[in-house]
Amino acid sequence: MSLSQIKRAQLLNRRWLPLAVGLMAIMFALGCYDSNTGDANIGGAINFKLPAFPETGSNRVQVFTEMHYQPSYRTQESPRLLPPDGSVPITGAEVVYASIDEYKNLVRTSSDVVSGQKLFTVNCQVCHGQNLDGTGPAAAYMVTNGPVPANLRLDLTKNSTDGEL
Repeated sequence: MSLSQIKRAQLLNRRWLPLAVGLMAIMFALGCYDSNTGDANIGGAINFKLPAFPETGSNRVQVFTEMHYQPSYRTQESPRLLPPDGSVPITGAEVVYASIDEYKNLVRTSSDVVSGQKLFTVNCQVCHGQNLDGTGPAAAYMVTNGPVPANLRLDLTKNSTDGEL
């Protein structure tokens, strides 16, 4: 690009800049910009979209709408959503406790064994290991930072009462 071409481009930019600023000033002065939707309209002839800035109370710009309008609740206020099926109620109803004697004669079904295996895999296997010997992946870290996981295959553990476990 030659020097004369650069000067000509700068002159054109200087001519268009006031026109663009003036057009924006006229557009805002005439009130043809809807901040809620972002629609801009100049005399009914020119329509285009600009960024929308709807009024959202103290949050002028909606960036993370899920944070502003989440169904939360305050202290001493009940939840607005229904609790999931099978969840523990928070209505203050009386909880019925079973005695130790009722637990002594429980019948073990195959579905109980499968459920127990799944629960052990999720909650216990990381410390007690797949073979129940206390050598799970997390056991190495617990030697220096806490109690070592028990070996569940030892007679000491097998012969423990429900209260001891």
